[in-house]
Amino acid sequence: MQEAAAGSRSVALQSCASRGLTRRSTRAVLESYATFQPRAAIWQQDYKNRMRLQRSISLSPSSQISGDDLAPLASAAGPAFNRTVTHRMNLPVVLTIAGSDNSAGAGAQADLKTISALGAYGVTAITCVVAEVPGKVSAIHPVPPAIVAEQIRLLFGAFPIAAIKTGMLYSTEIIHTVAETLAECFARAGVKPALVVDPVMVATSGDPLLLPDAVACYREQLFSLATVVTPNLDEVRTLLGRAITSVAEMRDAAIELTTRHGTAFLIKGGHLRTEIATDILILPDGTLHTYEAPFVPGVSTHGTGCTYSAAIATALGRGLALPEAVGEAKKFVTSAITGYLRWEKDGRTTDALHHFSS
Repeated sequence: MQEAAAGSRSVALQSCASRGLTRRSTRAVLESYATFQPRAAIWQQDYKNRMRLQRSISLSPSSQISGDDLAPLASAAGPAFNRTVTHRMNLPVVLTIAGSDNSAGAGAQADLKTISALGAYGVTAITCVVAEVPGKVSAIHPVPPAIVAEQIRLLFGAFPIAAIKTGMLYSTEIIHTVAETLAECFARAGVKPALVVDPVMVATSGDPLLLPDAVACYREQLFSLATVVTPNLDEVRTLLGRAITSVAEMRDAAIELTTRHGTAFLIKGGHLRTEIATDILILPDGTLHTYEAPFVPGVSTHGTGCTYSAAIATALGRGLALPEAVGEAKKFVTSAITGYLRWEKDGRTTDALHHFSS
């Protein structure tokens, strides 16, 4: 190891000299090498241990390996790999059927971060490619419905899907295809995973994300498959044809929608912009649950609806009942908002939720 370090030091000196670095810069580089080299040796040995363990494990379902067989190698491989082996076979799989947001604050990208942060494995069926940043949507390119359907079918054939969420579906054709394909996959599998429908209609920027004639298709084909539907107040206005301006009106709207469609509705009240952000869940049996958290002002909340619904789906996929799943998701999205990220560039401020803040 000492010989390797000396060799690396010599290479570093030659590199610094060839680039004409000052003595101070050269010293900084050498200090960096002095710090890095011992760590590199440890990492290299750790990698070898992990590879030895991986070669000793057959990941086929028929494999019979006892804990005693793995103990010596697992100990050498370290705690991080121990966690990997422990959970390799039993992470719940959560499918998000959503649009791609190139800024990664919303859409499938936000969903995947949420699913990963909450301890599940995320897979995607992309419905649209959206050119956007927080505050602006400049272009939407829908994926052909046949390709959306094929993504869903392939995933159901390869993974034990524990829960699903839908996000941006954009058009009547895509909504119809998703509903039809999910019904087909449910029938073939013999089980119906939990389905969270986030009826994405308008971006936080105010840009439309759903064609006008597609709302009826949501009502007629997708809501009936859902475990819960999660509209914000703008979407409730579209569904009911009236504005919602108070928590009391939210409660009435939730009861009306649940009664009309026979499935649970979670009405999200963040757009009221009161000191407390209140959400109301009504179950099909009429049971009401209220969720509250402090409203966080001054933050561009691009992607909160996507994150919230993905968190609910993940919790359902882990086996939580719907009221508990919503409670866990509410805490998660509040944490992501409170711990927000912010960048400044050319006079523009860009915010993003921090999905790994807690």
